[in-house]
Amino acid sequence: MSISNRIKISEVLSKDLALRNNANVLFKKLDLMKSEQIILDFKNVESITRSFAHQYKKNKQNSNKLIIEENVPLNISKMFIVVSKSPKRQPLIDASKTQAITL
Repeated sequence: MSISNRIKISEVLSKDLALRNNANVLFKKLDLMKSEQIILDFKNVESITRSFAHQYKKNKQNSNKLIIEENVPLNISKMFIVVSKSPKRQPLIDASKTQAITL
């Protein structure tokens, strides 16, 4: 049997979601909950940064919990789409093909 819990994200974090660390803090709290299914209510959330959205998606993907979003404002939803479609970053320099020199 699945136990469900509802969290209003604007009350737990803020109306403005920013910083990767805040997404990590949120998921640490979610991981401590006994519920297998968690409903995150985004009502009253006004803004989200790309870094928060990216870390949120990454943490959600790695979580053992079933996380369901509700009342997601259009601007927040669009940011989640943007970070989901972002290509994986390629390193600027391939360190295995470089050599250090002593000057």
